[in-house]
Amino acid sequence: GTAFNIKAYPTEKNITVTVTRGKVKVDHEKKLIGIITQNQQITFDTRVTQAAQHSVDSNTSIAWADNDIFFDDITLIEAMQQLEERFHVTIDIDSEKLKECRFTATFVRGEDLDQMLMVICEFNGSRFSRDENNTIRIEGEGC
Repeated sequence: GTAFNIKAYPTEKNITVTVTRGKVKVDHEKKLIGIITQNQQITFDTRVTQAAQHSVDSNTSIAWADNDIFFDDITLIEAMQQLEERFHVTIDIDSEKLKECRFTATFVRGEDLDQMLMVICEFNGSRFSRDENNTIRIEGEGC
């Protein structure tokens, strides 16, 4: 059978489709964007309605949806959106500059959210705290 992953968050400009097995047709408003097979990916920029197709290591590309979490040269805001989805929490970042800090990291199954946040904050020269509603706040000047 076919196995693929769609990564789409309402706050992100890109929708990414990655195929790990089989073949997937991707279209937008009934217009064909592309047909991709194993280890291929289409990234669709919703702002300008343009797509790019390329080869990837599908296991690495969709690790965020598996047990391990893999961040590959992404911004802090992108990483926090993924953590919000995975852990069902709210994370606020207090600085626009901090939101754009980029980093790469892998976290294995079993690491808890606080451990991950400690490492991520260390990369970006920031700190995190929780308020009375359990909302996580990340503060710092940025990279």
